[in-house]
Amino acid sequence: MLLNSPLRDEMTDISAVRALMAKDMIEILVERGLDAGITERDLRERGWSESQIRNHGGNARERMEIQRSKRRAQAGRHLAFA
Repeated sequence: MLLNSPLRDEMTDISAVRALMAKDMIEILVERGLDAGITERDLRERGWSESQIRNHGGNARERMEIQRSKRRAQAGRHLAFA
């Protein structure tokens, strides 16, 4: 995966930054597992600036947590019927 495409640290549209940062967080969860932690370093490695992480990371994390909860619920349903 091209981690710096689009050039995240050059993005200025708040909604787009938050949506893509949340998507990156979800991709990290998919790679590492739903219980994985996500660090500022993880986001920096994907091309986000410290300022973007500070200003938009909280909102992106909220979006990611919603998706993590949905995926856990789906996984629980699959396990319940296995």
